[in-house]
Amino acid sequence: MSSSTLKPRLIIHGGAGNYTRENLYPHAWEVYSSTLLTIHRSTSALLSHGATALDAATHAVTLFEDSPLFNCGKGAVFTRDGTIELEASVMVTRDFRKRGCAVVLVNKVKNPIKVAREMLVRGEKDDSGSGGLSGGGGGAQGHCCLGGETVEKLAKSWGLEMVDESYFWTRRRWDEHKRGLHESRDERALRQMDVWPYSVDSHTLLIGLAILQAPSSRATVSEIGDWLSKKAAWRVGPQHIWQTRVPSELKRESESHHVLHQYLGKARYFTEQQPQENEIRGSEPYWTIAPEKVAHFVKARDEGYALHNKYEEHQEDKCRWPLFPEQDSGWDGQAYLPQGTVGCVALDQYGTMCVATSTGGVTNKLSGRIGDTPTIGAGFWAEEWSQSSLERRTRPPQDLSSRIPAVLNGLSDGLRNVMGDCIPNFSGYQEVPSFQEMGLEKAESMSSIRAVAMSGTGNGDSFLRLAAARTAGAIVRFSPNRSLASAINQVAGSGGELERSAGDRWGETGEGEGGIIGIELVGGKGKIAFDFNCGGMFRCWVDDHGKEKVMVFKDEY
Repeated sequence: MSSSTLKPRLIIHGGAGNYTRENLYPHAWEVYSSTLLTIHRSTSALLSHGATALDAATHAVTLFEDSPLFNCGKGAVFTRDGTIELEASVMVTRDFRKRGCAVVLVNKVKNPIKVAREMLVRGEKDDSGSGGLSGGGGGAQGHCCLGGETVEKLAKSWGLEMVDESYFWTRRRWDEHKRGLHESRDERALRQMDVWPYSVDSHTLLIGLAILQAPSSRATVSEIGDWLSKKAAWRVGPQHIWQTRVPSELKRESESHHVLHQYLGKARYFTEQQPQENEIRGSEPYWTIAPEKVAHFVKARDEGYALHNKYEEHQEDKCRWPLFPEQDSGWDGQAYLPQGTVGCVALDQYGTMCVATSTGGVTNKLSGRIGDTPTIGAGFWAEEWSQSSLERRTRPPQDLSSRIPAVLNGLSDGLRNVMGDCIPNFSGYQEVPSFQEMGLEKAESMSSIRAVAMSGTGNGDSFLRLAAARTAGAIVRFSPNRSLASAINQVAGSGGELERSAGDRWGETGEGEGGIIGIELVGGKGKIAFDFNCGGMFRCWVDDHGKEKVMVFKDEY
């Protein structure tokens, strides 16, 4: 097989779940489908110009991570504690000794998929280093999976783009997070959402911000009230988005400042002072922040403005990504939000395949939960192997007993009589022919390379229990005459292993739901394969006839 004749193939997915035509609005489908096409076309262009499968797959997933539409990167879901914990992985069929690498518990790297790629590529370096950031593998040593602060430090040292956790916040996912907490009646977590990290309640925080913005950081009750009346909501916090609204009683300053004055008097963070004689601010007292508390409010102000700007950018994004009715700035609780992993499987012109996968995990998952996306063999898999056969010329077998007399004739009469009694009857035995007798000058070994690569999406815990991706790969490798399409169907199709693993919980808890995309290299050609057992799976590919396909359901939208 010549590498120049190998045609690159590509398939991407944007997550699987219980999509229906009722909860996937037509205008939402237009946005999702156009985004999938954009990502696919951009990545296909790279492959057609000689890019490696690793670079192409990383590129595709990076685009997914930069979009607020999907459950990865910018559009990732929240944990129960309101934090972001991202996962990503890459795996190739050959060329790299680590084969596969993954990252977990990431929230300070803009594109986790790039960290996984760096771990794979830098793994080619000598591992004889002393460990730490200066050790082998570019600091990652021989490890295939790293997480949290360790991998984020490595990412920074490798020059990857770092961001604050607030970068990943989106209104839709935050609404989904809060709704989920209400439905699960997790009152403890709900209460935590209203607690300011510096032990300052949200009302006090707003008043402090009002004072800080005033001249010389001093404000009268009237000035504070005017400022509060203009601020419907603020989003502030060093690590999380803490939403708070100005209480209605503080908005009634036009009627009376009594309530606000009482509130200021009770708060231990503020001090009332009389105006100086040379000030022309009237006779009304003004309020300032206690000196020892100023730092808290200054930090809150700076971070609050930064996050407020992020929110404004999100509002602009909402106009570019009109997923929901215009009158609703967040999630309406009905429109389906992608819950699954995103992924890409690519075959390059050199015969190498790569799978790249990224996710935010499960909505309101427990902090620290690790899913199938970073687990080799569960949510992704890639491998290649050689299949050999010996080409033989068939001929009728020869009975060995017919050749024994010729052997005995070469012996003396006496020895022949003795040996004849010792030699067994070879009737019924057949000779194994030599290569020459088979008509072959030498053994001709016909070798062919087969390879598979897969990315899964859906209920990660079910994928973990089954080692789903590796199971599908093993079916192809160790079963005679099995295609990847049939193996994926057996694992992720209707009535398959994933569905059966849910038992009587199927259709009730989301357990067992999911899908798998993949490419099989057989006979020097790449073949696209996929299947799913739930409502739908966002996917995009070019079929065997060269036609672009983008779908979510089994049939056309």
